[in-house]
Amino acid sequence: MIRARAALLAGRFDEAVDRLRTVLDDAEAGADTGLLRVDLAYALLRRGDHAEASAELAMAAAVSDEQDLTWLAVQPVAARLLAEQGDVARVDELVAAARAEFAARGFGWPFTVDRLDGIERRSRRR
Repeated sequence: MIRARAALLAGRFDEAVDRLRTVLDDAEAGADTGLLRVDLAYALLRRGDHAEASAELAMAAAVSDEQDLTWLAVQPVAARLLAEQGDVARVDELVAAARAEFAARGFGWPFTVDRLDGIERRSRRR
């Protein structure tokens, strides 16, 4: 998992996809698999595989309860996918919902907040 995350952070998306798929193949179902699928969806999205990214997000959401940690991680990736598909209104809704939940909890994971910040920066440039 550490090497997969390092590849993701370094922008080596093909490597990240390969490593994350390997980790998922070896993982048992649970909350961690949802978070792994979110990272896989992000890597797929960044390399332009929108359909696969969407499918991974759907699988992550399937193991998530609304507003749990996996839900929080899904929101910025789903927002970026929608932005790349041109659905600006839904992007703003997802970003607002995620920000509200982060505020209610008093925290947000740095990688999740960074992804959300990136979406907001892109949104302001429109």
